[in-house]
Amino acid sequence: SQSRALVNVSGVGGPTNVLLQNLLIHDFFDAGDTVAGIRLSGSGGKTVTVRNTMIWDGDEFGIEGDESTDALVIENCSIDDMQDSPGRGIFAAGSTVTVTNTIVTRSTTADFDPGSGSFLGSNNTSSDATAPGGNALTGIGAGMVFVTPGVDLHRRPLPNPALDTGVDLFPTSGFQNDVDGQLRPVGPGWDRGADELSPSGLDLAITKDDGQTTVVPGTPISYAITVTNNGPAPVTSVLVNDPVPAAILGASFFTLNGVYNNGTGEWLF
Repeated sequence: SQSRALVNVSGVGGPTNVLLQNLLIHDFFDAGDTVAGIRLSGSGGKTVTVRNTMIWDGDEFGIEGDESTDALVIENCSIDDMQDSPGRGIFAAGSTVTVTNTIVTRSTTADFDPGSGSFLGSNNTSSDATAPGGNALTGIGAGMVFVTPGVDLHRRPLPNPALDTGVDLFPTSGFQNDVDGQLRPVGPGWDRGADELSPSGLDLAITKDDGQTTVVPGTPISYAITVTNNGPAPVTSVLVNDPVPAAILGASFFTLNGVYNNGTGEWLF
């Protein structure tokens, strides 16, 4: 049996601050060995930040800390399905781990395990009862937050308890994008996990109705155009284009929201 890591931060010397971000680490279950997705190993007083990273279909550890002189910072990460026995999504070991806006699900032993170390931070989510810090969400199944658990850890649309329930890390950490480069936040708040729900996840519907089936030539007619936002987040700068046919004479317009340009047929709100 061997102990291995796909990403290993080790050794005294070198940079004291290490940033690992926007990584996709997956399919590393090995029944014969002990494997970690990311491991601090005798790294000698480094501060390691793991950010916007997805780790799934793994072995014993998603992220593993090390000695007490190391500081491990985990921000907006998504970890699913650490399958070994024991299997732990985040294992502090001897490190002090500050973990924020991170989702861990389906670890065989514990989603968050402090070991001989400790956890700081807030706004974390787990499928068991171990999510640390304030505003923790526990007992949240992988299927409630991920598109396809074990395959695709992008954000599942509503209903999703991780949407808009994270804390804004830009003032303290200086980053604002997700794993795909999408600017945070899309909605009223940051999402938890590596993926911020993209605008393509928004559900807008539009209808146009005159309320009648037959129109007599020369008689007035009124059309109502309605745009409905079915979620999951507020939207702005929506543009509807509906030019009035030339055959319709003397048209007038009013809007309940936004501005209609009768020259271009564009309604912006």
